[in-house]
Amino acid sequence: MLLVDISGRNITKVTMGENGITQRKPHLLILPIEEQGHFAAYVDLLYHLSQFDIRVTLCSTGARCHEVAHLLSTGAFGNLDLHLKDIFSTLGAGAVAKSEGHLPPLWNLIPKMGSEFKAYMPELLEKEDLNERPTILLADMFIGWSKEVAEELNIPRYIFFTVSAWAPLSVLWRQIGNWAPDDFITIPGLSPIRIKDGIPVLLEPLINLDNAAAILCNSFEELEKGSVEAARTHLQNHPGSSGQVAKFLPIGPAFYLPGNPPLSDGKDRVNCLEWLDSKPESSVLYIAFGTVGKMGEGTLMEIAHGIEDSNVPFLWALRLPNGVTDASSVLPPGFFERTKDRGYVELTFAPQRRILNHPSIGGFLSHCGWNSTIESICAGVPVIAYPLHGDQPLNSRLLVELTNTGEAIERSSEGRIPRDGIRKSIISLMIEKGKELKENASRWKEAALASQKDGGSSCSSIREFVQDIFDSAGK
Repeated sequence: MLLVDISGRNITKVTMGENGITQRKPHLLILPIEEQGHFAAYVDLLYHLSQFDIRVTLCSTGARCHEVAHLLSTGAFGNLDLHLKDIFSTLGAGAVAKSEGHLPPLWNLIPKMGSEFKAYMPELLEKEDLNERPTILLADMFIGWSKEVAEELNIPRYIFFTVSAWAPLSVLWRQIGNWAPDDFITIPGLSPIRIKDGIPVLLEPLINLDNAAAILCNSFEELEKGSVEAARTHLQNHPGSSGQVAKFLPIGPAFYLPGNPPLSDGKDRVNCLEWLDSKPESSVLYIAFGTVGKMGEGTLMEIAHGIEDSNVPFLWALRLPNGVTDASSVLPPGFFERTKDRGYVELTFAPQRRILNHPSIGGFLSHCGWNSTIESICAGVPVIAYPLHGDQPLNSRLLVELTNTGEAIERSSEGRIPRDGIRKSIISLMIEKGKELKENASRWKEAALASQKDGGSSCSSIREFVQDIFDSAGK
């Protein structure tokens, strides 16, 4: 029997064995993918786990291991018993990020990761010290081969969807139900949704939910109550092939988990933050389209015209198309000169969470990737939705329809987004509807914060997960 008190930071554990009291430390094996939008949530989780007497082994590429090792050396994770394994570097660093879109690289990358990990398995199985053997597995949603790993190690498997609650629900309906990708369903607060608007159908074969002990997601119950309830009901009615009924645990926003550091406001301030310091409250539009997807020159030109024509102050985190080194070559002639008094174009690193939480920011023109979506909600910043692919169209609808914190851009009859549509949306969000949307965004910010406090929905879910980690050491 394992007794654990996780109500606070003081952890006590006692394992009762046949010969009296023995000790075995819980050992969590983490299998993430390296793409920034996914990996960041695992780092947030490490901060939280640093509060507990847990051993963690994280397997990734050399570059990601180096990043985490640097944080560890600075004391970011306290006394966390963290072990980093560079297993996937032979696959090529940045395999996902180098692409214009991430679907084909993931399709090819995940099976290769499985082959590399298979070579590492004997090392895990031959550990003589029980503390060096994993007792529980947490794997990224796309690492379907984690099922075989868990079975070979004879440990429970937890799957982390680093996105919305709707994403795993859409997979559950497709894989463990009689729904077709083009079928429409209704989630409270949203107009009818196609099943395939969750996880892209092309990536679904990478996912294996069978016999998972639990599904975690980087959202909170109050935000997606309909999806959370539907997922729990579906899992209860459709056990895994072994009879396992998976739990559904929304633990987000992950960066609000206890143990995560506050947003820095120290000496490491970058130039764009200093520029924001000089602007009036809620006056600046922040523009960013994620770390993976890049836009073509024609699209960038239309966006730039719309920004300029709006006459609204802006901070643009611009990622240039592959092969382009001169920003002026993809923007209208004279753009920098004409907007120099009210605009700032950041071509290097833009600390998005800190930018969104800066008092000068009044709106966010976003691709609506999940991290950007949840970060905007937690910052209380309304969004102009410019979804590109994958789950982004649905994320944008969550902002526009469900929370009423977003503005959809008017598209042409061909489905394109012209410069005038961008201009109108900027003016609408920053001027005409700004107060109403900002008030709505502020309410959702408070709801997100409340979910991680004692008694909150996400607080309860993460405590249940931590309890399961400790319980795994007693099995």
